[in-house]
Amino acid sequence: TVPSRLVGRIIGKGGQNVRELQRITGASVKIPEDEPKVADPTAQDEPKEGSSSPSPSDSGTVVRIVGNFLATQSVQVRIGQLIADFQRATNLHGDRRKEEPQDSSRKQSPPSHVNGAE
Repeated sequence: TVPSRLVGRIIGKGGQNVRELQRITGASVKIPEDEPKVADPTAQDEPKEGSSSPSPSDSGTVVRIVGNFLATQSVQVRIGQLIADFQRATNLHGDRRKEEPQDSSRKQSPPSHVNGAE
């Protein structure tokens, strides 16, 4: 299972990430749209007292991976890396909606002086 809140990020725009995973590894990756949510054992949120169903922050979505052993292991590792990257970015930026593309952090002001001349 993967954290439900990250399923869209794992799928990618128009399914781009899933297609890339399949192309690189040769495994088939299926993330059902109607898959029932299950408790995510890796969730860090404490369950609220009196709550009997998993909250969106602690539920997981089942990802089906079909292929030979090495291909399925490779997909699992790559999905784990995607999840870690998204969680790291979320922790750095506080809120996923505030994330900026990586290239925007590299913008530099044009130099006011080039080789000592204006």
